[in-house]
Amino acid sequence: MKKFLSIALALVMVLSLAACGGNKSEGTDGGSSDAGSADETVKVALVLSGDINDGGWCQSAYEGFVAAGEEYGLETAYSESVNQPDFESTIREYAANGYNLVICVGSEFADACTVVAPEFPEVMFADFNGNVELEPNLASYRYTTTQTGFAAGVIAATITKTNKVAYLSGSNAAHFQDSYESFKDGAKYINPDIEAEAIVMDTFDDVALAQETAQGLIDKGYDVLLGNANTASLGVIAACEESGIMCIGIISDQYSQGDCVKVSVVQDNATLVQAVVKQYIDGEFKASINLFGMNEGAIYVSDWHGHDSEFTEEQIAQINEAVEKIADGSLKEEGILRKTSFE
Repeated sequence: MKKFLSIALALVMVLSLAACGGNKSEGTDGGSSDAGSADETVKVALVLSGDINDGGWCQSAYEGFVAAGEEYGLETAYSESVNQPDFESTIREYAANGYNLVICVGSEFADACTVVAPEFPEVMFADFNGNVELEPNLASYRYTTTQTGFAAGVIAATITKTNKVAYLSGSNAAHFQDSYESFKDGAKYINPDIEAEAIVMDTFDDVALAQETAQGLIDKGYDVLLGNANTASLGVIAACEESGIMCIGIISDQYSQGDCVKVSVVQDNATLVQAVVKQYIDGEFKASINLFGMNEGAIYVSDWHGHDSEFTEEQIAQINEAVEKIADGSLKEEGILRKTSFE
């Protein structure tokens, strides 16, 4: 059995990060950029509400940020575990200190970006899962989260043995609703009689609460769970691992967190961060709302890491067929895959 992150270790990690104040920065060797003169280094900052070791949303964004910094010779800095009262001041500080591009990873930053962006018209601001475009310098980047949820629901319904599956969400914000409602749609697409549940935990960092909530569902016979809640998701995985039931990873490929994670539906923040940086470097960044999905390589089903051998060829084929129909748009055209709340 692969080593997985225990609930105690996860709690220690969260507490230690809070004690450190949540702000860190790093630099690269620098270099020239198409966005500036030959001797000017482009400065890019990343702002996260969670920590870079959450095994999902924030970690994948950070990994893409590091890769972009190395590829383009950027001067980089990041802030993690930023609390809501500090959103504006953190973003404003980066802009005031000469950063050319500030990337905020989460819809929770939308209001702060809307306030700060007009103060610094020469600085570009990108908000993930935001819904605002503000001339001349604020753009939002969204995932087609209905694709993510539907694919996860298809997988859950195909591999369950009890016909009881559940999605545990950290929030009921619109893009989370799109995902967990589509999870139920995907499950019922495979089996109209399945019990597909969505639970909103209203937390992104309470690992203990997530594990307790997951265990309550397991005790009721649910045998495939998914947790989309930043660090709190690790509590869902821990409950599944301890109980010997199956889990679907989400946002990142979470197979390394335990044998219970059979496959993941990835919303690749690494790809999205790199795409945003490339737009800036190429001089193509503009105030706009951008939607990324399977066709852009931002959403995909991960490798099974050998777990596909635990299921029949028919089950794997059924999943693959449904995923292809999500990607080619046919399920959306048929009205089976719902539109996102922002279309």
